[in-house]
Amino acid sequence: MIAVRAFILTAMVLAWPASAQVISVTAPLSDKDGDGRVTITSQAKAVGVAKGTVLTRCGTTLVYVGPKSVCPPQPEALAVAAAPAAPRLTNPGTFTTTRNFKAAGGSIANMRFTGLGTIGRPRGVVPDLTLRDIQADGASFILRNFEGSDATPRVTIARVTSLNAGPGGFYFRGSSSGTITDVRIEATRPNTQSSKVPAGIGLAGKNAGDNGGPWTISRFYIRGMQSTGDIFNGDGIATEKGYHDVTITDGYSGWNRDAGYDIKSVRTTLNRVAAEGNRRNFKVWVDSDWGTITSIDPCQPGRGECAHVQVQGSIRLHVARLIARSGNATPLFQTEGGIPTITVDACDLKLPPGTPMLKGKAVLHLGSGC
Repeated sequence: MIAVRAFILTAMVLAWPASAQVISVTAPLSDKDGDGRVTITSQAKAVGVAKGTVLTRCGTTLVYVGPKSVCPPQPEALAVAAAPAAPRLTNPGTFTTTRNFKAAGGSIANMRFTGLGTIGRPRGVVPDLTLRDIQADGASFILRNFEGSDATPRVTIARVTSLNAGPGGFYFRGSSSGTITDVRIEATRPNTQSSKVPAGIGLAGKNAGDNGGPWTISRFYIRGMQSTGDIFNGDGIATEKGYHDVTITDGYSGWNRDAGYDIKSVRTTLNRVAAEGNRRNFKVWVDSDWGTITSIDPCQPGRGECAHVQVQGSIRLHVARLIARSGNATPLFQTEGGIPTITVDACDLKLPPGTPMLKGKAVLHLGSGC
C-alpha cells in the first residue's frame, strides 16, 4: 500500500480551489512511459482520487497533481523572490462586463471580480492607464490588448491578484510601456487552442508596430500557464523581439508548459528571479546581461529539449550568478541555431553526478562554483 497524504499549503503561500488535487506520496508512483504522468487504476482508493485520473509528477519531488491543479513551489524557489504585496481593498466595488478604455488616464482600482473573463481592454492607443488593488477569481485576463492597433503606453499596474485563472494575465501590443509591481497570477484552467500562446505577462505581437518599452516588472508570482494535450505553449513571462529596455526583478515563474522566462526583447535584464518546473526554465534569444537567476527542477513533460537555460542562436549571454537545483541530470545549458558565447561569473550548483554543463555548441566562460 502506498502511503499518501494531502499536500496542504497555508493561505500565506497559495489559495487552492476546492477542486484542487495535490497529492504527496512516500515513494514515486509507477510511470511506465517515463513522462511524469500516471493514470491511477488500482491505487485509486489509496491515492484518494477517482479511478482513471491522470496525475502529473512535480519534477523529482514526491508530489503529484491532478488535471485541474498545478504544482506547488518548493520553499527554496520562493526564498529568492520577493513576495508580491496583496491588494489593498476597502469596501471594494465590482462590475460584470469588460471595461473598454478609449481615453487616456483611465483606471480600475479597489475592485473584486468573480468569473469575469477579461477585466479591461484598450480600444486603440490609450496612454496612462492605472490598474491597482484588484482581486480576481476565475479571470483569463486582467488587461488585454486584443488588436495590433491597441496599446497602453505608460501603464501602471500594482497589487493585482488573479486566482483560479485562465492561461493569461496581462497581454500587451504595440507601443505599450509601463510598470508592473506586486502581481500574483495562479492559473488552473489550461489553454485548449493551438493558435494561442498563453503567458502570465506577455509583451506580445510580431508586427513592426509591436515595439514598446521601457518596462519594469518586479515582485511577481506567476504559476500554471499550461496548454492541454499536444499543445505545448505556455510561458510565465514572454517578451517579443520588438520590445526594448525591459527590467525584470524579484519574482517567481513556475510550472508553465514551455518557459519560465522567454526573452526576445533587446536590452532586457533579469535579476533575483526564480524559475521552477518549466520545460525550459530560462529561454533567451538576444544578447543579454543578467544578474542572479535561480533554476529549479526544469523538464516537465513537453516538446523540445529540456534545460535550465536554453540559448537560441549565436548570441552573447552573461550571467552574474547562476543557482541551479535538480534531481534530474538536465543540462545546465542547451543551445540551438548557432554557437553562443556564455559567461557565468559564479555558480551555486546542486545537481546529480553526470549532469552535463552543456548540450549543443557554445563558447563557455565559467567562474567559481561552476
